[in-house]
Amino acid sequence: TTYIPTQAPDGVAFPETTAEVQEIVSACAVHRVPVIAFGVGSSLEGHTNAPGGGISVDMSRMNRILAVNPQDLDCTVEPGVTREDLNRHLRDTGLFFPIDPGANAS
Repeated sequence: TTYIPTQAPDGVAFPETTAEVQEIVSACAVHRVPVIAFGVGSSLEGHTNAPGGGISVDMSRMNRILAVNPQDLDCTVEPGVTREDLNRHLRDTGLFFPIDPGANAS
């Protein structure tokens, strides 16, 4: 078992659109600043830790379900959509998303 102490990012951004994510990532690339994507915080793999500093990009405001295609058994969602929200939306279609990656993951 490896223990890594909690290390907070230097800042947090809360984009609401793909264009905003692109701007944040581009600015970080220019300044060589690490980017840490953040969904709903299950952090099963410690991905929210920022040992090199950087900017955490909190995707929780990008929570729209863009398309559901029952005939194709697929959907398109933004990264902040939770498993529970998706299943509530799918309920009337007879479909569901059975994967449980933990802590109401997005």
